[in-house]
Amino acid sequence: MPWCPKCRLEYREGVRVCADCGSELTDELELKADIVELARVTKKESADKLTGFLDYSGIKSAESIYDKTEKVYIISVEQKDIKQAGKLYEAFYVSEKEKKASEPEPVCEDLDEDEGASMEDEALKKEAGEYELLEETRKLRSMAASTYVKKEVQFNDLKSSAYMFIIFGILGIVLVILNVLNVISILSGALTYVVMTAMCVAFLFIGITSYIRSGKVKQQIHEEENLTNTLNRWLDENITEESLAKVRDPNVSEEIEFLAIMQYIKEQIEEQFGELDESYLDQIAEEFYDRQFG
Repeated sequence: MPWCPKCRLEYREGVRVCADCGSELTDELELKADIVELARVTKKESADKLTGFLDYSGIKSAESIYDKTEKVYIISVEQKDIKQAGKLYEAFYVSEKEKKASEPEPVCEDLDEDEGASMEDEALKKEAGEYELLEETRKLRSMAASTYVKKEVQFNDLKSSAYMFIIFGILGIVLVILNVLNVISILSGALTYVVMTAMCVAFLFIGITSYIRSGKVKQQIHEEENLTNTLNRWLDENITEESLAKVRDPNVSEEIEFLAIMQYIKEQIEEQFGELDESYLDQIAEEFYDRQFG
């Protein structure tokens, strides 16, 4: 049976051209095992815009295929690109949603009030359906970047949590002992003593482990500060307005251009220093751009 290599659709014998995309059909469909689905959208305009954005951002494997059964456009990329494509899609989704929200409502003076309201409701339903599908796809993805927390902040949080749990644990045990010795009579019954003691021991365990972890994180603070200073010096010396000129594009929105610039900066850093934590890399790139060009 002939297949369309682009749309992945099967046709009956005798058909040689795909009715959807116009591609010449082949006798065998070569399926790529490393192609994975990224998103599903209902509008061709949205699909073309998303694949164009991904291609502009360096994801050359992005393609859009229309599924006749489910009546959606399936956006797919190669497995090696899924992590970065997922982050780009997240930003694209947010940007498009904000853009829709900021667009002024159309004024139709020739329509009566009821007809205008009906058309407006229909447009809102259509738009809501589009973004509900995008939201559903976005929720299925687990590759969104998390916010990076500096080692110094981690250390302070762990240390304060450790002190809090240890203090509550000790105070609880003291309370139990005083009740057992009949100095005070706040607790009563053996079961209450057991539950209270177990809870205090758990507090002490959490506090002690948090304190040990804070010590390990403390040792990493100086290392992180040195790396950050090294990266910032290198960025100041090598990433200039001239080097970003080849990334800037007046034909795309500011949001998309910013994302492309961030991707370029991160690629330059990893090319020079090797692979780094993704969220840490995001923070370094954004702080540098805001400092130098913001």
